[in-house]
Amino acid sequence: MSETFDIASVMKEVAPNVRERLVVEVEDQLVASLRYQIQDEIKKYTSEYVKNELMPTLVADIDANKAALLEEMQEAIDSCFSAAAKAMKEKAEANLEQSWNLKKVVEGMFG
Repeated sequence: MSETFDIASVMKEVAPNVRERLVVEVEDQLVASLRYQIQDEIKKYTSEYVKNELMPTLVADIDANKAALLEEMQEAIDSCFSAAAKAMKEKAEANLEQSWNLKKVVEGMFG
């Protein structure tokens, strides 16, 4: 029993499936390519918009309110340092209190 492989008949048989898969693949690649191009254009547009439209307004607002912003920042810094100093003082007082109590206990035990 001799089976021969007829490439022409195989190609004829699979051609419709191959064609469909190729069309789907080309469509997918086209969609992906368009998606990347659109993303690049959006990035360019938004970058230019921020640079040309938003930044000048933002810089002008900051400049106009510079003194008030600096004052607020200084108050925030002072508040942070004050809170940190208070917490450190409370911790030191607690440590001293604990040391004092420990001293009393040791003196009580060993006279």
